[in-house]
Amino acid sequence: MKSPEYVALTLREWKTLTFDPFTTAFVKNALGAPPDVVDVFEKTMYLTEIHTKMHGALSIGPDLAKSNVRVLNVLARYLVPQETNLYALLREAYTIAMGEAFYGPDNPVPGLIDEIWYIYNLFLLRHPHTF
Repeated sequence: MKSPEYVALTLREWKTLTFDPFTTAFVKNALGAPPDVVDVFEKTMYLTEIHTKMHGALSIGPDLAKSNVRVLNVLARYLVPQETNLYALLREAYTIAMGEAFYGPDNPVPGLIDEIWYIYNLFLLRHPHTF
């Protein structure tokens, strides 16, 4: 955004600025989501609700501190000396740690590591220049 008018408008209307239409278009066009998934993005408050929850969880304060502690505790389990593939070790550790940060003690991620990375790799095959 280079236009001074757009910058001024954005700064003035920052509380109503939303990226929901872009996110919905990305889900629909880039990811090729099925119509029922696109409907969730278009016809519900899902994006607003998830944004509110993520903002609360990632704002400085007790929720962020709890998430950081969970991540660090999971990563600490991997810091024992062992001979292994470093990439695989870090991939598993960070995947579980992020799941722990999002889900807390009821983290379902440890049992889904292979599935998560299978889906991720399928996405990369379909959209190789995304990341």
